[in-house]
Amino acid sequence: MARKVSWRSVRRHRNYTVDEASRALGICKATVRRWIKTGLPALTEQKPALILGEALIAFLKARIPAKQTCRLEECFCLACRTPRRPAFDEVEVRLQQGGGGMITGLCSECSATMNKRVSADGLERIRRVLTVGAMQADGHISKSHPPCSNAHNPEEPETHA
Repeated sequence: MARKVSWRSVRRHRNYTVDEASRALGICKATVRRWIKTGLPALTEQKPALILGEALIAFLKARIPAKQTCRLEECFCLACRTPRRPAFDEVEVRLQQGGGGMITGLCSECSATMNKRVSADGLERIRRVLTVGAMQADGHISKSHPPCSNAHNPEEPETHA
């Protein structure tokens, strides 16, 4: 996957050559040339080609993907990289100490597991929209079963010196 390039190292009122732009952004010169071919505005009539700092900032900001937010009935699928409704509109809930919980469902497109943390109010609203499966709270660790001591196994006699 490609590395994200930050526009913050570019100065708005400065002109950059391809070499200077690549050094300022920490990328290869071929990448800047490819950007010019695909739409980065540049003054290419003379050598070396000049890129206006303001145009470079605008180009890099336009490449930033829009933030995706999930609606109440959606979870973010990391495999699809988009918010999706759970398959069959079914989720499972694990209640947490603070009253909220973690919902888990399967992606309707790729069948990957999706998780989403919701508040207590959100749980009530989700129950109206989605089918909620097993609602169980995590028990405190001190109330769990004691560890197995393996006392049922006979001890072997020590035969070594």
